[in-house]
Amino acid sequence: IKPEYIFYMKIIILTIFIQSIATVAYNRLLAEQQAHRFFAIISTTSVLNVVFNIYLVVFRNMGLKGVLIGNLLAMLLYMIMLYMSFFYDIVSIPYIETNLSIKIPSLLSFFLPFAFSSLISNIIEFGDRFIMRSFIEMSDIGNFGIAYKFASIYNFLIIQPFFSAFPAFFYRCAREERTLPS
Repeated sequence: IKPEYIFYMKIIILTIFIQSIATVAYNRLLAEQQAHRFFAIISTTSVLNVVFNIYLVVFRNMGLKGVLIGNLLAMLLYMIMLYMSFFYDIVSIPYIETNLSIKIPSLLSFFLPFAFSSLISNIIEFGDRFIMRSFIEMSDIGNFGIAYKFASIYNFLIIQPFFSAFPAFFYRCAREERTLPS
């Protein structure tokens, strides 16, 4: 295996790990139906992702490496913004010490299925690029990555809002079900 492929795999695994960690805060925003915050974070992340990819692939000629690093940087900023939002509401240290330490096992049990889901979705999204490297130049794969980002704008603007709204609705229904008297 070429060293550059090992580097690519490390970047992809790190991106998946960060995405999985961000899932907890992401789902909290959905459960609390904080649409404005959610939209601001997702929009900022998407714009930064495209900017990073264009800069690294077009201006730095990094090809596939540029796409993967751009995705990693955008995912890192996404996680930071989500957790800043997550801890924005929690001000007191005693709350964190008493409640968060109790919730860590439940957070982990919530997080692990999303980690597996993130792994599979990233394999599906980036797997074609590893196959394509046998047939075309790496810089062309980077250009493909940018084109893929632009093509996914439709998904981001039209389809994703609906898929993001459904979990928020389900969380609200589950919360109401728990509060109903027996």
